[in-house]
Amino acid sequence: MTRKHILLLGSLTYGALLILAIYYYKERVIFTDVAYILFKIILEGDWAVQAHRFVSLFTQSFGLAASQLGLPLKWVAIIHSSGFVIYYYLLFLILIKVLKNPKLALGLMLFNILMVTMSFYWIPSELIQGGGFLFIYLALIDKIINTQSHRALFHFLAFASLVTVVFGHPLLIFGVVFGLLYYKLYQKKKIKFLSIQLFLSLSIYLFKNKVLPNPYDNTAMGGLGNLKKFFIEFDMTMFGDFFSLLMRDYIFLSTGALALFIHFFRSRQILKLLLFSGFFIGYSFIVNVAQIGAKPQFYIESQYLILSIFVILPIVSEVLFEFKGRWSMTLLISITILSLFRIQKAHSMFTERLNWYRGFLEKTSTCENQKIISVKDDLPMNIILEHWGSAYEFWLLSTIETGETRSILFTNSDKEMTTVLKKKRKKMFITKWTDIPYRWLNPKYFILNDTLSHYEKNCLSQNYLSIKK
Repeated sequence: MTRKHILLLGSLTYGALLILAIYYYKERVIFTDVAYILFKIILEGDWAVQAHRFVSLFTQSFGLAASQLGLPLKWVAIIHSSGFVIYYYLLFLILIKVLKNPKLALGLMLFNILMVTMSFYWIPSELIQGGGFLFIYLALIDKIINTQSHRALFHFLAFASLVTVVFGHPLLIFGVVFGLLYYKLYQKKKIKFLSIQLFLSLSIYLFKNKVLPNPYDNTAMGGLGNLKKFFIEFDMTMFGDFFSLLMRDYIFLSTGALALFIHFFRSRQILKLLLFSGFFIGYSFIVNVAQIGAKPQFYIESQYLILSIFVILPIVSEVLFEFKGRWSMTLLISITILSLFRIQKAHSMFTERLNWYRGFLEKTSTCENQKIISVKDDLPMNIILEHWGSAYEFWLLSTIETGETRSILFTNSDKEMTTVLKKKRKKMFITKWTDIPYRWLNPKYFILNDTLSHYEKNCLSQNYLSIKK
């Protein structure tokens, strides 16, 4: 399997992912955080980086550029959806063309398909975006170890990549530490250098948490408090769901993990066996305990994806290329095709919620007042999945498909709904987080014809039950 083979396979794979990203752009963009971020980008004309996770600058640049060019909202959404795939493909090209590391380029491609299912349609996760930069960082480390030229440049780029990864998401530190420890066993002559990198990564992580803390990361890491609760109540619900996923959507992950276990055992690489097993089992335990409470798969899958790094790095470094003849390429092609089919099939849940939104828009289109508010307890949450981004989602869907912006908001409680209703505000676009005057909104992307109305719930009492059924 040559570098040309990997380049061709990767290009075809990312090409297929790009087609899916374009075809299912509404499923990917008209959903919670993505709709909110695109809303902020258009409203403020700037990037909408959250919680110091500046790795999102790269992916947000596509939607930002499209809106700055004044393209129609449909094309802004399509380009925003496509930008995530293009971002990973550009990293793939850097790995294989610039850093000359086809193994890690293949690793990045596998990271984007091996166990990706629901997370293909929940695209804003900085953990996944930062995971792409982890492969860049490791390739730069490999370059420093194996070359004598441009070392100062590679050291600087490695440091910048490491900062990007660590700031990307708190859980990415597990991928960084595993990668460096694995390289210490794989490159035993460079233990001192790799130890310095390990110390540096942990220092950056501590600096971020202590000097630049943010509520979002604190909340995310707060789930670790469930460890004590787990040993008291011994709730195995998440583990049962996880094992079910390992046998279904993540079958390639579990198969790869088993193959690695056998490889390390048969080759008597006990330290690598302990390292891999410890990180795989330990990280699985930490995530499942931290997420007790049945988190939806689209959300928790992004955290599970770190597991694929533990499997992919050893496989592309020393296992896959042991296959002789065309077996390795045949295996990769088979995994890629089946993974793409799995990703495509996962659209149904997100298409169903879009169709429910379309039905809601149609049922309420005859109401005298088009500005509508409802409580989430009255909604089929098994279809909607998340409700907090409803104002942004209805803005995108209605404007793209009907050419008119609808103002619809779903609230957490009757109290929250009553607060909004009491405002009786006209020419105001009300969202979960803030109230925005119409004059602040770009008329090209917000086609608001309800300037004389304020939010009401009257219409729902007549039409909503039929939609719910």
